[in-house]
Amino acid sequence: MFQESGKVTHNLTLRTSNRSSAVASEKEAYVTVFESAREIFNLRSVTNDGNISIRAYMREQAAVKHGLDVWHLCENLAKNLAKKAKLAVSVCVIHNKGLHA
Repeated sequence: MFQESGKVTHNLTLRTSNRSSAVASEKEAYVTVFESAREIFNLRSVTNDGNISIRAYMREQAAVKHGLDVWHLCENLAKNLAKKAKLAVSVCVIHNKGLHA
């Protein structure tokens, strides 16, 4: 519990590698934990790694905001910036070649 705000935070890591399909069992485990937490806490927002099936499930949970955890948010930002930087460099190279041709 954060003593200053009185809010509760909880982090849970589930290992699904011992099952036949880790991808399928990830959603199953998430839903189980989410529903249990929802009974105990007044959930307003949750974050996770952006698993597609979990995102689809969370779209059905309109009362709870869903987003990427900080690590995955930063990873996506870095990938998008790298793509934009490559595009900008490509445009500059084409532009410069056109000027000197």
